Amino acid sequence: MLRLILPLLGSEAGVAIRQITRKTALLSAIAFFVLTGVIFLLATIYLALARAFGDIHAALFVALGCFALAFIGFIAIKILDARRRRRQVREHTRVDGSAVLTATALAVLPELMKRPLIAAAMPIIGLAAYAFLFNGEGTPKNRRRQE
Repeated sequence: MLRLILPLLGSEAGVAIRQITRKTALLSAIAFFVLTGVIFLLATIYLALARAFGDIHAALFVALGCFALAFIGFIAIKILDARRRRRQVREHTRVDGSAVLTATALAVLPELMKRPLIAAAMPIIGLAAYAFLFNGEGTPKNRRRQE
């Protein structure tokens, strides 16, 4: 299916694919070096703690520190997911309301067109709806301005 659509998109799809590939390679290299640095940092912390407290205690301290960091990261991810889910529900409700309104208008339109008086007034009704929903610049009235 994607092969059928790709020629229609033109060169923009190729450029986007190249950018994604380049970013993926760069982020993979960064992740590798960060992981290597973390491993050496943990080894250094273990050696320093082993010199001060002994091998068993040093291993326990490093393990507990890693578990504490993992737990903090887990809590942060849960908080961010809950925030994203709330935002999606809010936007989904807004989109659903608009879709229901559009579907209702399209379902009623053939019945309205059967009446000659309403069919003659349909262009005026359309202009009134446009004026009600949009400002003079062609953007929706309820859209927030980013300044």
